[in-house]
This record gives sequence, structure tokens and C-alpha cells, in this order.
Amino acid sequence: MSKPHTDAEMNTHSDLDLDLDLDLDLEPETGAYGPVETDSEKDTEADTDLLSGPAARTLTVSGICIDVILKDIKNMHLAVYPPTGRVRIAAPLHVKEDRLRLFVISKLGWIRRHQRNFLKHERETPREFKERESHYFMGRRYLLRLKPTEGAGYADLKAKTYLDLYLNVNAGTSESGGEGGGETQGSAEAKGGARNPAAESGRGFPDGISTAYKRRILHEWYRSELKKRIPALLEKWEQKLGVKVSHWQVRQMKTKWGSCNTETARITLNLELAKKPERCLEYIIVHEMMHLLERHHNTRFRQLMDTHYPNWREVRAELNR
Repeated sequence: MSKPHTDAEMNTHSDLDLDLDLDLDLEPETGAYGPVETDSEKDTEADTDLLSGPAARTLTVSGICIDVILKDIKNMHLAVYPPTGRVRIAAPLHVKEDRLRLFVISKLGWIRRHQRNFLKHERETPREFKERESHYFMGRRYLLRLKPTEGAGYADLKAKTYLDLYLNVNAGTSESGGEGGGETQGSAEAKGGARNPAAESGRGFPDGISTAYKRRILHEWYRSELKKRIPALLEKWEQKLGVKVSHWQVRQMKTKWGSCNTETARITLNLELAKKPERCLEYIIVHEMMHLLERHHNTRFRQLMDTHYPNWREVRAELNR
């Protein structure tokens, strides 16, 4: 059975994005949609990270201003970014402007459709990790309850309504800054340290615990819960598809729900999937594993998805709501 690896061990140079027809990626923390991307029809290379590199120039087509990035690649890759619908195209170093214009013109309907989606999408307010704030796990809404503990911080579902976040006052008041994207050796997994039942009753819970600390504890719990669910899904679909995932990991990703390195058969899954129903997690796992049969988002890829996971479009729509 495949096993998770840390970010340092994971090679993600050939991340693959979501479907050609298309997925909207969720950006962690803000709840905003991430970029939607498409490729030239004769795509023969792994998808390129459009977030890197400065724009070499701009191009205006039908009133749309497009950032053009020239790279040592063979095909063109087009993306629309939130929140304003900014458009960027990555193209081969020596591509002619006429070809760029024709490619953009062929995608104008697609570009405008997703720009409209970004404009009408209501952004989720940033989480403050306050008492009775709404948080989601496996598609269900829970109210956050803050409770002190003398041990390491952890999270726990006590009932159908509440998500309890146990926080160490000393650690929480000294920690600042954001969390990294990598695997965290988790207090969520360990639930270490001695507990004080009186303290855990929630009486006299102090102020001043940093948001960064509360976020880290909750995200460690999300990561731990996802990692409990992933192995069985991988094993199920390895048998169905006849492929083998060599390694997998969970990490915070800003513009993708998942990625697959087809050369090493390694898969990365977005930590934000912990907030979605488990069928959405399964869909992304199937999608990324399908790249081991077909590298590109082409007709054959969609036919494989239709054959093995017929309701994938419905689940994808649910994922991106």
C-alpha cells in the first residue's frame, strides 16, 4: 500500500491541474475560487505552473488584457485568476503574436464565463477561530467551541453540532505567524500531555490566544482526519484502475485540489478537502490517479472518467460550490 511522504520528500515539479472543461479550485483560508486553466489542443507536456515568472508582455484581445509569459515549453496554457478574473497565458519562447491572438479568440467564451463566475461568487469571510464560529468537516457545518488544556492542543468532535478546539494557553499566547504548507508533526495526532479536567470544562477560558495557533491546531486535526480516510480510497481505486500510487501527501495548496506526478506516481491532495464531503475527496483521488492512465486533460481522459466514475461531473460541481 502506498504511504504518505513529507513535503521535503515529495517531488511536485509536474503538478497537474483539474479538468479541461473545467474545475474551479478553492483557495484556502479565503474560500475564494482559485484559477481555472486550459491548454492548447495539442498538449503534449505536463501542465505548467502559471503562477511563476514575470509577464513578458501584455496582449489585448476584444477588450480583455492578458499577461503573456514566455517559457521554454511546447504548448500554450491559459488561466483565469480570482478575484478579478485576471487572465494569463504561458506560451513557448518563440511563439508568434498572431498565434497567441487566435488561441485567445478561440477561448473568449470560456474566459468570459469564468470571469463572470468570479465576479458573482460570494467570498467567504476569513476565519477568526472564535467561539461558535462556523467551520466545516466532511461537508457538515459545526460550531466551534474553545476549551483550555494543559497538554498539547487538539480538536475533537464531541457531538453532531460542535467542534471542540482544545488549546494550551501558554503555547497559544506565544505563537504567532502563519503555518507552513508541509506535513506537521501533530499535536492533533498525539493529543499529548496531561489533561486538566477542570480546565477542559471551558470555565474561565482566557483571551489573547493567537489566531495562528488556533488555525494550526485545527489544520493539524484536519490533516490527521484526512490521512485516516485516504489509504482505503487509494487501495479501492488502485484495484479498480490497475495502477499503483507510490507515495501520497496532504498539504495546503492555493490553486489546486490535487496534483499527480506521473513519472513517479506520487499524488498530493489539498488539505481543504477535509471540509468537503468524502465523495469530493474520492473524486479528486480518482481524478489524480486517472492521470497514471492518461496524463493530459483530453477526450480520452474524460472518457476514462465517464467509464470508471460516471457521476464525476455532479461531484465536481458540488466540490466547487
